[in-house]
Amino acid sequence: MLKAYIIDNQAVARNLLGSVLANGGHEVLGDSNYSASNVAKIVRLQPQVICVDIGEANQEGLAILENLHGQLPKALIFLVSAKMDAD
Repeated sequence: MLKAYIIDNQAVARNLLGSVLANGGHEVLGDSNYSASNVAKIVRLQPQVICVDIGEANQEGLAILENLHGQLPKALIFLVSAKMDAD
């Protein structure tokens, strides 16, 4: 069982992905929106997997990803998306 954390600005998407992970036998430590203030919380929880909405990957979002990777170098960071368009 992996410990996961979900970052997405859409609560519906966070809840859906959380349900999928929990039903797959993984422990969801928490979820939050995309903000720098949540990084300390995520680091404190020490997830093994972090799921991040790729739709939020602007300059601030990329800085948060770099920060998470620097503080949790062994964590797997997955970029996920609920968008259905070709882009």
